[in-house]
Amino acid sequence: MMQIDSIIIGLLTASAVLAHNHEKHDDSHHLHHHHHLHHRRDLSDAPHGCGFQAPDVHSIEEMAVAQQERLSLAQYEQERRSNSNNRLFRCNPEDDIDDEDFGPENGGFVNITTYIHAIQKDNETGFLSDEILQENIDITNELLLSTGFQLNVVATNRVVDKTWYDSEWNTVEQNNREKKHRKGGFKTLNVYYKAARMFGGRYCGYANLAENAKVMGKGDGIVVDTDCATDKTTLAHEVGHWLNLLHTFDGGCSPGDLVDDTNAQSWYYGRTFGACPNPLPDSCPDRPGVDPLDNIMDYAPLGCDDVFTEGQARRMREAWRNIRSRS
Repeated sequence: MMQIDSIIIGLLTASAVLAHNHEKHDDSHHLHHHHHLHHRRDLSDAPHGCGFQAPDVHSIEEMAVAQQERLSLAQYEQERRSNSNNRLFRCNPEDDIDDEDFGPENGGFVNITTYIHAIQKDNETGFLSDEILQENIDITNELLLSTGFQLNVVATNRVVDKTWYDSEWNTVEQNNREKKHRKGGFKTLNVYYKAARMFGGRYCGYANLAENAKVMGKGDGIVVDTDCATDKTTLAHEVGHWLNLLHTFDGGCSPGDLVDDTNAQSWYYGRTFGACPNPLPDSCPDRPGVDPLDNIMDYAPLGCDDVFTEGQARRMREAWRNIRSRS
């Protein structure tokens, strides 16, 4: 990676990035500014509220530059392979364009090797049955169908550990246990079900961007709060971040979320329950279209549809090929 590393790494370490809530009860406005993040509710409250620290406009512009550099490098490498004499001996040389993981032998999908870590207290607080965990994966895979990705759970690790369950993001307690239990490299997804706590608050989940995987090291992965394990979109939303998607409202009306086919949006809709608003809000009236409340990477009432766009799928696949598969 180029200059983007230092910029996004700063966001990760200074402001505990990418805590997200796929809220069920909260009417509060989205808080972009770091000083707001310290005014949070008691830890005993149910997980809700948005703790995301959005990259600023300059950082998002740098992310766009970094993506273009990755694409240029990938194209150069592809052209080198195309011109190689070895190409003459391949059965299907025209198929080299796509990453092999997207090939027909996998049904056209990348099956992401996934490890579940279900953490609970010794009084069974946080316990999730096998049925609940499987349902969460099944619903998430349905939402991911259009992106070309599926979660392939290979093992479930159950841990009784009160300290880990209650630990906050980026603390010694959490970091040490993730180092001990995390499996695989940066192509392997580790999902931790526990209390998703950070900044003295509790959220439905958080994850890191793909391009921050190396700096996160053993902390690379997704945390889903046990109280949100039955939510429809929480895990799918976090997988989106893990594959380098921003919120649809990150970057405001410009530069936006670096996806061409999500309408410009400057903030998220305040209500997260009830029917989808009609008409839909338009927070960027000078740009085409209304706010994409139907998008999984937005926050909206449960009555709105939940989709990934083709542009988001392309960005996710680019992150898989050129970041996670190379790490």
